[in-house]
Amino acid sequence: MSSYDFFTQLPNQHDEYAALARSLEAAWQALINISQIELPRFVANKEQYASKIGILVDEFQERLEEKRIFTADAPFAGFVQKLAETDPARAAIALAYFLDFNLNNWDLNVAKGIQAAIDWERGLHGKAEHEGHILKKLKHRWDEEFNRQSKIAEKAQEHLDHLNNRSSQLIEAQQKRFDTSIAKYDQELKKSLEKTNAELENITRTYDESLALHASVRYWGLQEKYHKRMSIGFGAATIIVALGVLWGLYEYADYFLAADIRLLSRICG
Repeated sequence: MSSYDFFTQLPNQHDEYAALARSLEAAWQALINISQIELPRFVANKEQYASKIGILVDEFQERLEEKRIFTADAPFAGFVQKLAETDPARAAIALAYFLDFNLNNWDLNVAKGIQAAIDWERGLHGKAEHEGHILKKLKHRWDEEFNRQSKIAEKAQEHLDHLNNRSSQLIEAQQKRFDTSIAKYDQELKKSLEKTNAELENITRTYDESLALHASVRYWGLQEKYHKRMSIGFGAATIIVALGVLWGLYEYADYFLAADIRLLSRICG
């Protein structure tokens, strides 16, 4: 904005000079309102703050492209400032020419200002020197930005290396814990299998012994039942035989005794 302060030096400001000054003032004031009034209200909210920054950058770029503002980096800025030191009116006309501002009233001052601007574009009035100076300033700014970005990149690389080293250490420690856990698990599994096999062998042996004992008990139980049935059978048979023998003896005795008695009766009779 200080680049066109010389407008205030124009005696009885011409309407067209005043219109150009108002146009520049309005364009810059709109950007000032965003940067100094709107932005501070959103500092606490990063997203809204970044959004406002984006709007500011877009509007700034739009005004530059539409030639509604200019900065000290403009190629003609130094020429206009130098011209304003000796002839503010011609400097205002030259600035209007560079910004494509419409001039309705033509006079000798307007013609001189436009001629000065054209001469500067043709290489007069130190255009090459000024542009070289601007390029040097731009190169210096780019060098500074490059160095700043390089330092940021170096710090980022250092941080990345640190993270990679840390991640390697964590992976190695995790691998050791994993290997230790696997070895411990293998040992526990081996012990568990050995214990299970031993328990299975004990169960099998106990089962076999129990089965053998059960088989013996069952065998002798069956033998007991068999012999019991046989003893009952033999007892019954013995009783039957004994009864038969007794009956036979009875019949025998009865028959022979009766015969002896009859014989004795015959003898005696």
